[in-house]
Amino acid sequence: RIMGLRMVNFVYKDDELARVRFGIIAEEAEDVAPQYVKHNQFTVPGSQVYNEEGQLVNQQYADRPSIDNNPIVMDLLGGIQNLQAQITELKLTIAALQK
Repeated sequence: RIMGLRMVNFVYKDDELARVRFGIIAEEAEDVAPQYVKHNQFTVPGSQVYNEEGQLVNQQYADRPSIDNNPIVMDLLGGIQNLQAQITELKLTIAALQK
């Protein structure tokens, strides 16, 4: 799964400072592994509707997907363990061939 993630430079649509960031696009990561993404709801600015008493009666919500690093880290740790096992096996093979 890790190899299916594409690293990119990006700017959040609502970042007023237009800061360039480096990372993974959540929507793309979700196609690779849904557990890599968490969904956060937020109130759409300016969508609140109040009645005459000033009480909030309606508002719109939007979804902002974001990367959940924990499952990615676990996959990375598993990958490192797998690679280390391969390295150990290859060292043993090389040592046996050198005899």
